[in-house]
Amino acid sequence: MKVGRRKFDGREISYRQVQEKQTFHVNIFGKDPVQDEYEVWAEICTGESFGQKMKIYADDLLAGKLQRGNQFEIRVKKVLKHHLRIFRTIKKKSLKKNPA
Repeated sequence: MKVGRRKFDGREISYRQVQEKQTFHVNIFGKDPVQDEYEVWAEICTGESFGQKMKIYADDLLAGKLQRGNQFEIRVKKVLKHHLRIFRTIKKKSLKKNPA
């Protein structure tokens, strides 16, 4: 598994609490090939589930866009027992530094 730096130290989200079409601002920190797909690990950067991590399964094309160390706004397509599927439309979030 290729793992990047995590920003938070949260536990895994309870997938029962996630709704289809819900959006999340996430930081991608890991990717691992699983058969013909990728398991992508992300941690939530805002909202009620702040700091919790989630598992996203994606095909090669979508996983290629979800680069480690970058933040994205994602939208849940399907909630499964131990992971999520997301829509292909993702929005990269800029990493703005706070002015000193």
